[in-house]
Amino acid sequence: MREVKAVEVFPETTWEQVNEPGAYVERGTGDLYRILPEAIGPASSPNRRQGLQGIRLVKLSSDPFLTLTQARLLCAEASIEPNF
Repeated sequence: MREVKAVEVFPETTWEQVNEPGAYVERGTGDLYRILPEAIGPASSPNRRQGLQGIRLVKLSSDPFLTLTQARLLCAEASIEPNF
């Protein structure tokens, strides 16, 4: 019998752990965040994270330019009510 590994379809993270660009939605509020490649890295970290510690984000896509319609559909799949 072949072992099946679970794949995390919508990985959950915090602002402190975001290390890839993409479209993220806040689990609690349903707010959408678009993290661009230039926003990743040590130079941008203090500005990007200020006041956002403890927020749980769900990565919808690696594409930060995901359309709102696509983002809403992915939120439905992840059981998150979008606020955008």
